[in-house]
Amino acid sequence: MAKLIIKRKSEWSNRLKAYKLFIDGKQVESIKNGEIKEFQLEDGTHQVEAKVNWCSTGVFEFEVIDGKTKMYEVSLFKYGNIIGPLMGLLAVILIIGRRYAEANEIELGNMKYIAILVIPFFLYMIYYITLGRKKYLRIKSI
Repeated sequence: MAKLIIKRKSEWSNRLKAYKLFIDGKQVESIKNGEIKEFQLEDGTHQVEAKVNWCSTGVFEFEVIDGKTKMYEVSLFKYGNIIGPLMGLLAVILIIGRRYAEANEIELGNMKYIAILVIPFFLYMIYYITLGRKKYLRIKSI
């Protein structure tokens, strides 16, 4: 029998949520942040998928032969762990800057450009939770 090892990368985003793991279309287990799970499989072609809420990795197909071990890592979409905190930081800067400007009767001036910086990050995240929901999580060989 072959062995499938799935490792979930430790990340800030979705830290409190477990990803549901599906092998050959059947939910087998959940995997928490930073956890590693092992599964015994028959030789042949198999499919694996991880899901969180309505988002997933999409179906990933692989083949195991001669009882070998396959290792995969599940993680958030590219830059997903950076964009959330970055958007939060920009929002805090905007709120503090606006309050400071109002309290000191200063014109906002360049603060509107910081607000414009948030838009591309926001659209990037919106893509991954709507049209790109099957790419929200990614799975790669390690």
